[in-house]
Amino acid sequence: MSIACFNIRESALLMDSHVIDGNKSQQNFIDLGNHGLLKKYACGDKLDGQYGLSDSVEPILNFIFEIGNSSSTIDVFCTHDFQIMLFLLYIYGCEQSNQDQIWNSWPQMLEGLFLWGDKNHFWACWRGEIKEVIMKDF
Repeated sequence: MSIACFNIRESALLMDSHVIDGNKSQQNFIDLGNHGLLKKYACGDKLDGQYGLSDSVEPILNFIFEIGNSSSTIDVFCTHDFQIMLFLLYIYGCEQSNQDQIWNSWPQMLEGLFLWGDKNHFWACWRGEIKEVIMKDF
C-alpha cells in the first residue's frame, strides 16, 4: 500500500512570468486581446510592461525542473491559458501554422501541457502531439 504525499508550493511566477509592469501588461490585454498578444509574441515584438517569449517561459521551466522532477513522483503545476500559449509558441514554434493552431484551439480550462525529462532535454505533449526539446545554453 502506498500513501500519497502532497507538497503545495505557491509562486506568482506561474501566473505572471510575462509581467514587468502589471498596469501596462493589463492594458495590453485590453488593447490587443489574446489574439493580438499571440501575434506580438510570435513576431518577437516588444510589449511595454511585458517580457519577451523566452524571458517569460524560461523562468517557469527553471522553476519546474528545480523544485520538481524527482524519481517516482508526479508534479502538477497550475497556471493560466496565457502561460500555456506562451509555452506552445516557445516549444512548438512561432510559425504561422502553429499560431493558427493555438488560436483555433486555445488552451481550455483544466487542460494541460505535459513535460518530462530534464531541464536541458525534455519532451512536451499537448493534445497528443509530442515534441522533443533540447535546450542549448539554458
